[in-house]
Amino acid sequence: MSWGKELWDQYHRIQKQTQDGVEFCERYCQFVRDRCSIELEYAKKLRSLVKKYQPKKKDEDDYKYSSYKAFASTLNEVNDIAGQHEVIAENLLSNVVKEIASLVTQIKAEKKKHVTEGNGLESKYESALKDLEKAKKNYEKHFREAERAQGQYEKLDSDNNVTKADVEKARLTAQQKTQTSDQCKNEYAAQLQQTNKYQSDHYSTYMPAVFQQLQEMDEQRITRMGEVMAKFAETQRQVIPIIGRCLDGITNAANSINPQQDSQLVISRYKSGYVPPGDYPFDDLSANGGNLPKVPSQESIRPGTERKKTKTRDMLKGLFVTSKAKPSDLESMPPEQRKKHIQKELEKLEKEVKKKTDERDAMTRMRELYTQNPQLGDASSIQAQLEENGKELDRLRQDLHKWENLLSEAEGTPTLPTPQTNRSVSQISNLSTASSTLSPNGNAMSPNSSGASPNRHSTSASSISPIQSPSMNDDSSIYHSVTEPASEESLSREPSKGLTRTDSFDGEEAGEYDEEQAIGRCRALYPFESDSEGTMSIQEGEIIDFLSEDDGGWTKARRPTNGEVGYVPTTYLEVEFRY
Repeated sequence: MSWGKELWDQYHRIQKQTQDGVEFCERYCQFVRDRCSIELEYAKKLRSLVKKYQPKKKDEDDYKYSSYKAFASTLNEVNDIAGQHEVIAENLLSNVVKEIASLVTQIKAEKKKHVTEGNGLESKYESALKDLEKAKKNYEKHFREAERAQGQYEKLDSDNNVTKADVEKARLTAQQKTQTSDQCKNEYAAQLQQTNKYQSDHYSTYMPAVFQQLQEMDEQRITRMGEVMAKFAETQRQVIPIIGRCLDGITNAANSINPQQDSQLVISRYKSGYVPPGDYPFDDLSANGGNLPKVPSQESIRPGTERKKTKTRDMLKGLFVTSKAKPSDLESMPPEQRKKHIQKELEKLEKEVKKKTDERDAMTRMRELYTQNPQLGDASSIQAQLEENGKELDRLRQDLHKWENLLSEAEGTPTLPTPQTNRSVSQISNLSTASSTLSPNGNAMSPNSSGASPNRHSTSASSISPIQSPSMNDDSSIYHSVTEPASEESLSREPSKGLTRTDSFDGEEAGEYDEEQAIGRCRALYPFESDSEGTMSIQEGEIIDFLSEDDGGWTKARRPTNGEVGYVPTTYLEVEFRY
């Protein structure tokens, strides 16, 4: 089926049809560009969405839970999906838009060429028709003139009143007009023959050739458009498997959610390590001067509360100079959390030690290389770096040793004091006045002299408030209050060096304050100078008794030679044996 035969007389329609095809290509090209813009905008918004919901530094602990991890994986997969939409846009621009633009340029050039040729043929055909029309009109004109001249001649020839000269003149004119008419007739006939031949060639040869070229051009355009549309679909189909894998990743992340594991992580994260407190004791009014002490709150019977903040913080400062962990952070943690924190610090220190060791090995090899080949560098320049590295390693190893000791101490299971152990809540209220009462040897008595470690019997500020501080020989009663809050100064006093077997308060329950029994013997690893009340100086290698287990990094100890009692850093001690 050919346009040249079927559409021989529709040149202008064919011309418009091909122009519409070019415009369609341009429109489709713009459609793909808009699609690319949408894909890029969608990818941009997806990335912004992922960025908005990325885990914050403060929430990093939450993202240990499986559901949070699944959400983090979902964010990563969505980010990858955004990347695939960017790939779609890039491939559409490079493969589809570029090809359509090239096709449009090519079609426009070919169309212009063929239309120019067709317009030329049409102009020639129209010119031939005009020449034919002109020859025909000229022939008609001279034919009419010849007829009129012949009629005039016949009229004069039949009129007897006209002279022969006039008749002859009319005859000659008619004869001349007839000859001119015959000549125009011949010209018209020749022009008609020529025009007919050109018309035949025009519609059978010239224009069909142009139509055929335009038809081939348009069919090529349509074919290329089909290929481009297939590429349009294939471009997206190529990323569907990748997007499918991203969706599979989201599904796998969802399937990895483990509620039991998350519950266990909650336990690991918040478990304090304490055991539930026992029953509260019965306080006899007759034994307590008619006043019942306040029931200690949960915070008042838990290590790491008010007194901890004022006493133990000062004691621990020297142990954490090189660590980022604050003493207040460590001392206020429950045992399980403290152990986890210590393990993290140990991991950090081990990494730093490994890093410094690797640096030292590298510097040692470099020094050996410089020694063997002095032209490469000065070996002495490495020595200062090695010395500095050695100091850093020593410091890190000392810190590592301290933290290892703290971890060993944290492996124990601290327990909350039971009401029986804590039966002296009211007595402690009485004993709180002993902070200003001197023992026979001149030492201030400690509220912790009952044998418990500093954190075992911490009492809230609202339950202890000394009002009067009588001397040891004063026969008057020791007054105390359970309602008025104690002053900061009275609560921040350090533990004393302990009561001896002969110390008592007007003979009341003297047996309860007998000298504490040692639970083992230990050796001092390092010297320690006492810098606050309640602590005790020790010398390296000195053998002393320890009266309590570690609590908060401090151990209550006693020097066997003179009976001096005080607190020393637990990490400075090495257990020799237990009784």
